[in-house]
Amino acid sequence: MTQRTGSTAVAGAPGAVQVWDGVPDWWDELAGPVPLLGTRPWLHAMSGRAGRPALTFGVPAGTGRPQVAMYGTFQAAPRPGEHFDIQYLVSAPTQLLPLTDAARAARVELDAPEPSRWTPSLVLMFPGYECFPVGPGGTDPATMDTLVGGLVAWARAAGAQTIGFLYLRPAAAALAGAAERHGFSRVPLTYSFDLPIPGPDFADYLAVLPKKRRGEVGRELRRIAAAGIELSQPPVGEVFDDLVRLRCALVRKYRGDVDVENERAKLHRTVDEVAGGAPHVFCATAGGTVLSAALFAGTDRDWTCLLTGTDYTDPRSALCYFATAYYEPVRVAAQRGVRLLRFGQGSWDAKRSRGCQPTLMTSWVLGLDPDVAAAVRRSAASTAVSL
Repeated sequence: MTQRTGSTAVAGAPGAVQVWDGVPDWWDELAGPVPLLGTRPWLHAMSGRAGRPALTFGVPAGTGRPQVAMYGTFQAAPRPGEHFDIQYLVSAPTQLLPLTDAARAARVELDAPEPSRWTPSLVLMFPGYECFPVGPGGTDPATMDTLVGGLVAWARAAGAQTIGFLYLRPAAAALAGAAERHGFSRVPLTYSFDLPIPGPDFADYLAVLPKKRRGEVGRELRRIAAAGIELSQPPVGEVFDDLVRLRCALVRKYRGDVDVENERAKLHRTVDEVAGGAPHVFCATAGGTVLSAALFAGTDRDWTCLLTGTDYTDPRSALCYFATAYYEPVRVAAQRGVRLLRFGQGSWDAKRSRGCQPTLMTSWVLGLDPDVAAAVRRSAASTAVSL
């Protein structure tokens, strides 16, 4: 692992920011019990999914590892349409973010510099669209001032035109405060959804749903049974090829072309590295054919949904998605004492109607090019999101 020394110490704060290529061996020991997206196995398995090169930034603690660290990537060129591209997130009137009509209209008139003016960019974000510091210094304002100031100095020396902390939850308050003190602008982005599990029985989950939704869940499950569809939790090895097939069907539906072998390789990494070879798999099967499936991994406290897939060529599959992605995972997780399922972003209405709770995700962006900086400030003043 190559270690680089940060370029500048922050005035008024001790220490200097250091930079490591990739994810250092000490990452998980420093991070402790963090959400799955902040773990070293996840970052290794998802390498390249949020751009390259990957870097780790930290504030030294004199112990061989820092007191706080963050993961990021250095983007040399624009990646239009990607949700880690700062220009796209800040200035595009995209339908893929829940922008209000007024915010989308304001972006049409934003008069932002062309995408090439926004790069190179330093993007602080985990693959999977979350951003938070790890380590005991992550909640300390002075330590976060040191880290953010060092990141700005490093980015300037590297020729970056923008810096972005992308997809922060409210819990990352110390990071947000440091970013604001260093001149970053806050731009709301979207919502992430988590499903609290209120008790040990499926009935406890149903009890917190509105009466109409409870009735709909019951009807969906009865129709599944009447259609001869079996809900099961097979070992991943028995259905691995089916998971690849269903994942590819999803990619084709929303993106067009799909590289089957690449999807197979990514699923292998997810299963072997992220889930330790033993993910939680939920399948809906009829006549020996898997129609729908979902895959989760996590701890004894929370699970994260890592894959869903459906056979869109079979009309019976329309009955199965919510059973494999929500109802069966809730039932099994509740019995095992798990109290939170993480579903991430997108599909806002479907997630809310199944009991998921939204959390606002924000970005903090700094333009180092004066024209870009002005566009960022205009966007921050006009951007709003709503469900």
